[in-house]
Amino acid sequence: MIISGANIIDIGGESTRPGSKMVKEKLEIKRIKFVLDKFKRKFKKTCLSLDTRKSTVMLFGIKKGVDLINDVSGFNHDKNSLENLRKYKISKVLHHMLGTPSSMQKNPKYKNVLLDIYDYFEKNLKTKLRESKVILDPGIGFGKTLKHNLTLISKISLFHSLGLPILVGTSRKRFINQISGQYDSKERIGGTLGSVIFLLSQGVQIFRVHNVKEVKQGILVFKKILINK
Repeated sequence: MIISGANIIDIGGESTRPGSKMVKEKLEIKRIKFVLDKFKRKFKKTCLSLDTRKSTVMLFGIKKGVDLINDVSGFNHDKNSLENLRKYKISKVLHHMLGTPSSMQKNPKYKNVLLDIYDYFEKNLKTKLRESKVILDPGIGFGKTLKHNLTLISKISLFHSLGLPILVGTSRKRFINQISGQYDSKERIGGTLGSVIFLLSQGVQIFRVHNVKEVKQGILVFKKILINK
């Protein structure tokens, strides 16, 4: 992935896809320990992100050189997380999720998905996450219908007013299948790249993807065309 153009590597030992069950801390650590033990020895300059909801796993990762904590629960799952992390001054992703991975896709509802998530970011930045090293992730597919996801993607530029980098993960998400229907594919590279290029045009800075080389290629071509138009 680094050779293919990735600037950040995000690892995790617990699936948080819709319907997934929580795993115990010991098993989660066991799944990621090998990578954490070796990563920074070989890739000192590459940002290492740890995707976890548990403070003990976060602290384990930090001791192994993790640069960024990516908690899909917005640091709500483990109430000790932020207190334990405070002394490390580590970068964090403030992610939005409605409910939990096991329940989040069961009829999610908002008054206004765009404004509700904006308020969520603003509130957390004023109270729990007052540090400057925060990245915002609206959580595409995490407790959202197709309409919610499309609203967030099409109006993503609203979040720039909060003055922080924006991370979006659309790669292989179900909404691509919901749009493409019979034209769906296993890896959904076309739908992923279509959404990434649009989000790039709206100023989004960070993309969480699976097919790094293909997305990197698309971004390079898009940027070159923009410069030469």
